[in-house]
Amino acid sequence: MSCKAQTTTYPQTPTTYEEVTSVDQMIDGEDYLITYKKGKKYHAFIERSKSETNPNLIGYSYYNSKSEPVAQEKDKMFLVTGVSNILTYKKDGDLSAFIDKKHHAYLANSRANDGYFILSPIYTEACKVSFKNGTDFQIMIDGKTLKLRQSGGEYKLYSIDNKNKPDNITILHINYGEKYLDKINGWGNNLYHTTGNLHFNCHFGDNTDNTFIAPFYIYDYKSVFGTQVTAYELTTINNEKLTFKEVEHDLKADTPYILTGTFTKKEQDWYVAPATQLNYEGTDVSKRIGEYTFHGIYQQQVDASKIANSYILYNNAFYATANKHNITVAPYRWYFTKTNSQGAKPQKIAIGFESLKDNPKQDSNTTAIESIRQHRKADTRIYDLQGREVKKPLKGGLYIQRGKKFVANQ
Repeated sequence: MSCKAQTTTYPQTPTTYEEVTSVDQMIDGEDYLITYKKGKKYHAFIERSKSETNPNLIGYSYYNSKSEPVAQEKDKMFLVTGVSNILTYKKDGDLSAFIDKKHHAYLANSRANDGYFILSPIYTEACKVSFKNGTDFQIMIDGKTLKLRQSGGEYKLYSIDNKNKPDNITILHINYGEKYLDKINGWGNNLYHTTGNLHFNCHFGDNTDNTFIAPFYIYDYKSVFGTQVTAYELTTINNEKLTFKEVEHDLKADTPYILTGTFTKKEQDWYVAPATQLNYEGTDVSKRIGEYTFHGIYQQQVDASKIANSYILYNNAFYATANKHNITVAPYRWYFTKTNSQGAKPQKIAIGFESLKDNPKQDSNTTAIESIRQHRKADTRIYDLQGREVKKPLKGGLYIQRGKKFVANQ
């Protein structure tokens, strides 16, 4: 029942781009790709880190006009985190990549080593961008050895022999691109409120109770997990029992659920939350309700047996972890701690379930238990159910705005 935190091969995804010719076109929170264009192909490039220790990846960035103070307007592109499936690091031997949440993605290896990035979820030689240490910082694109330098206020790529100079550097706006949540390489705080199809990796046990919590909405959860899966949301709390109500359609961000049933198996347990926004600020979440404090796990797994007064879901009830060892709670799971002001702490908390048939008039997404985390102001733009921005919604069409579905009436 644990969620896997491992790097794996990502599935093929559609992506569209739009060329950016001015900083005025750039929007806070949007994704951009800095490339070298040759023919019909776009290739990413990287530059040496200011620390002179590791090269920094500037090929993919998230734009934020309120980032750190910078000397020039164009530098804003390079002072934010880059996290995307668009640019995937291919591990080679002991080399690996991780995310610096303050600035760029960069390589965790010595400058004396060689490595490369790839500009596609599916690796092909055509999208290979390699680098190696030398007297100059060298980059190989499409079989040509180049170096990166700043000239005339612009970053440009030059051939080592100064022949066939490739100076066509293009900034592309990623209109539509799917994003992957990789807990080894880091989440990247700047994905906050970026709308797209979010891929996440989690293993569920069939026909048993699974806790679940996520930092994003999941619309029409049965289409994500399987038609035989039922989700239950926490609605009522007392000293000896937690009651959950069946959810009809959508799962809210930062909200504890129990999932049960037969899950539609995905390759390597990948699931896709379509047209949603990541509501993640780099930390796990918790909220106290009476004597209960609910803890959602988004980063690495935690050992609940080392946490005082904690309870975990096991065999259709919640049990105290006291005097136990190595009771782990994985990402996308939740547990709770309980203070007891009256006598000894119970060793078991019962679970009750209510179906929609018990009270069909009740809105399945209305609950006395609010989201664990208060949300920031959401993106006001309108998207279709595939995560693509829509300028003029069609009357009667189903769209998403501010994390909610609606039917256009104009």
